[in-house]
Order: sequence, then C-alpha cells, then structure tokens
Amino acid sequence: MTVVSILLFALWQFLIPVAVGTLFAKVNRSRLFGWVCGQMVIWAGFQVLATGFIVMGQSFSYVVYATVSYVMVLLTTAVIYGIKRGRALRENTAAWQVPADARGRMVVLGILAGALLLFQLIMTVCMAYEEGDDAYYLALSTTTANDNTMYYKNAYTGYYTELDIRHGLAPFPMWIAFLSRMTGMVPITMAQAVLPIGLILMAYGIYYLLGQRLFAGQKEKALVFLCLTELLVICGGYSLYSAENFLLVRISQGKAVLANMILPLMVYLYLLLLERLQEERSIPKRYWILLGTVTLSGCLCSTQGGLIVCLSLALMGICVAVGYKKWKVLIPLGLAGCFPVVYMLLYLIMG
Repeated sequence: MTVVSILLFALWQFLIPVAVGTLFAKVNRSRLFGWVCGQMVIWAGFQVLATGFIVMGQSFSYVVYATVSYVMVLLTTAVIYGIKRGRALRENTAAWQVPADARGRMVVLGILAGALLLFQLIMTVCMAYEEGDDAYYLALSTTTANDNTMYYKNAYTGYYTELDIRHGLAPFPMWIAFLSRMTGMVPITMAQAVLPIGLILMAYGIYYLLGQRLFAGQKEKALVFLCLTELLVICGGYSLYSAENFLLVRISQGKAVLANMILPLMVYLYLLLLERLQEERSIPKRYWILLGTVTLSGCLCSTQGGLIVCLSLALMGICVAVGYKKWKVLIPLGLAGCFPVVYMLLYLIMG
C-alpha cells in the first residue's frame, strides 16, 4: 500500500462523494450530509450497473468502465448545477451559531467524541481478525479482482459454477473489488484495514446528523448523543450479531452497512419529511430522488435489505397517512419502494 493508493482511496471515499452530494444542497446544505448523499448516489448507480452485468454474465471490467463513466457524469452535473454556482458548497451559517456560554462545553464534547472515535478506528485496524463470513466475501472480492469474473466462480474452491443469484443481486463485495481496482490495493487490505475507516466515519456522521435532527439542531446535545452512541458501540460486543459488533468488526460486509448506515439514514430522512409535513412546507423533488437512491443502496448491501427497506417505507407511509392525512405523499413513497421490489421479484424469478 503506497501513498498514491491512499490518496486515490481518499479521492473515491471522500472527495468524489462530497462533490456529488452538492446536488442535494436543497435538502440540507451541510457538507457532512452532502458526503453521505454523494456516497448513496454512487452506490445506487453501482448497484444497477453491477447487477445488470452480473445477470448478463459479463466480466468485471464492464462494471469498472460503466461505474467510472457514471461517476464522471455525476461530477459534471455537480459542477454545472452546484459547484459552479457556488450555492451548494455554502453552509447555512446560521445553523452553526453556538451560544457563547456553550462553546467551552462544545470543545470538551468534541474532543471526547473525537477521542472515542479515534480509539475505535485504531482498534478496528490494529485488532482486525478473520470473521467467518470473510471466508466467502473476501474470497469473492479477491476472485473478482484477479480473474475478472463475478459470481461465476465458487469462492471456496475457485472452480467455475452457475450464477449465485442470491449474492449476485447484492454485490457489495464487487464494490470492494472496484475500490481495489481503482486504488491498486489488494482486496483484503481494502476490506480489513482501509475501507472500515471511511465507513465507520460515515456511520458516525449519520448518527451525528440524526442527533441534530432529534434535538432540533442543538449541537451541544447532538454531541452528547454522539458520545453516548460511541460508548454504546464500544460496549456492544455482548453478541456476535449485534449492530455494534457489526460496525466495529464487520463493517466491510454489506449487512453491516445496511444496519449501521442505510437504516439510520432512512430514519433521518423520515424525520426531515415529517418536519416538513408538520410545518406544511414543500418537499423538494431531490428529496424523493435521494430516498430512492438510499433504497437502492440498501439492495446493494443485502438481498434481505430490499425487504427491510420496503417494510420501512410501508410503515412510514402508514404514519403519514394516519397522522398527517397527506395521502399524496404515499405515491412517491411507493415509487421509492419499487426499486427493491424489482430486485426481490428478480430474485424469485432467477432463484
């Protein structure tokens, strides 16, 4: 792993998603929110492209070329409609104003949150160990990167086999292979030592955004929420299957991303929706586009993610219909749920 590889990883994990995320500045102008949104849009496109080529039996190189082209289109669009105009990169400065008597506490809480996060990142990288599912997922990413084939080789034996449609419709290991191809790192280094850093940072970024929304923008309380969340995660190893254990040990697996990033982000988006409905404000079209990309990203993580995302949308629709009598909102919510339904039907047909 060279300095160039690390810089390329930073480009794909941080800089490119932030630039793409400026397209959603009308929903929330926070750069943190833009970073998360940009990653979701990239994942959604990768999900569509990768599954399409997997079903057609094409090589992994087609996915790489198509994804790079897709990202270039997104960046060009962001430059034209966001960065060039300068509106999307500007923070809402009023939202960052902190009372003078709270600044000292904010500094202390920020240092505490940063220290807890740094501890987790160090332990995640230095104490990484082989988890049982890695025998399949990491082998699959390695096979894809080396042999240029996707789900047509048995990850345990290396022999050619029929398409594994169950895993092929949720190709998160292909994303790891893609990052490996883009940075020059071997997949096991990417999955065990490098990618967890970016994903854990993004997961806690989502939790911080969620804390801000739960406490009506009060950043001091949001930092307290973040610190308590970090402590709960550190002490969450009571089971191999807890969300906390998945975050620190298995974050490079799709199901861990689903539990710690996709579902919390959907809760955050639901809170934004309910807030606008209660204040009778208009809902930007880009909000619905973003919600659709998040549902697609859930399908990328796990085939089970499609079902969970659909159930989440259905529950949200019931809450909106019963609590706010906003029946028209059910239409875009239903459209957002069409994407995982299509993948579930494809699984039933091909499985």
